[in-house]
Amino acid sequence: MFKKNPGDQTADRRTSPRKSLEAMVTVEKEKLQNTEQVGNYSLTGLFFRSNYPEQYRPQDSVRVTFEDENKVSQCHTAKVVRTSGQGVGVRFRNREK
Repeated sequence: MFKKNPGDQTADRRTSPRKSLEAMVTVEKEKLQNTEQVGNYSLTGLFFRSNYPEQYRPQDSVRVTFEDENKVSQCHTAKVVRTSGQGVGVRFRNREK
């Protein structure tokens, strides 16, 4: 049996499927607090659009608070895992109540 050639595609290492979400997220980092637009989220992380992604560095600890698609409040401590001109990706560390 032949394997399909992925060509120039990169492997998606996510363990949870992403969901698009039209919501705002409050991001707290040390004394900094911003309100940003969520791009998408999953059980393990969140991507938000930012006008100032340079404020975030990989490995930074942040706290994110947002409402999911069911209007349930979500609050997580997280670690910044990537930044780009489009925004910031974070991986949740644990769920807070």
